[in-house]
Amino acid sequence: MSKENYERGLQENERYTLRENKAVLYIKAKDKSIVIKLDDGVIIKKELINQKFCDYLVYNLVDRLSHFIELKGSDIIYALKQILETITFLENDKIHCKYVKDAELIKGYIVSSTGNVPKIDYTHRKRLNKKLHNLSKVKLNLDEYVVFVRCVSKISKNYKEKGNYIVLNSNDFPLIV
Repeated sequence: MSKENYERGLQENERYTLRENKAVLYIKAKDKSIVIKLDDGVIIKKELINQKFCDYLVYNLVDRLSHFIELKGSDIIYALKQILETITFLENDKIHCKYVKDAELIKGYIVSSTGNVPKIDYTHRKRLNKKLHNLSKVKLNLDEYVVFVRCVSKISKNYKEKGNYIVLNSNDFPLIV
């Protein structure tokens, strides 16, 4: 990463690994993209008391897609709040508002590295889905803006995705952004 060590460009089909504590997400750029470290990167928490921010933003420069990513262990409700507050903050940020205001589609990803993605309170998920839906120019079904990802070392041949609620991710099967 460059620019104060919080931004990194990705070329088409380039792979990259996002890490935060013990959580990991393997990604592969669909097109030319930029990875931005948000929490303690672009956004320094010390200056903003009581603000919650997600870990990363991956922005597809060709299709103008924003992917807000929180690498989390188990507190999914907190992760939803972090993504929501990050987007609200960036809407008013002079330098980075383009990643929200100019995006064709905005999605949130909550990554869990252990066990199944926990059951969460529907109200928090609904609130974030609604915010992402309202900001996105490309309209999806209301429940398709927040994606839960579980990182595993190996994916079974019998695995089938369950809508946008749980997507398995491994080094062999990175998340396409």
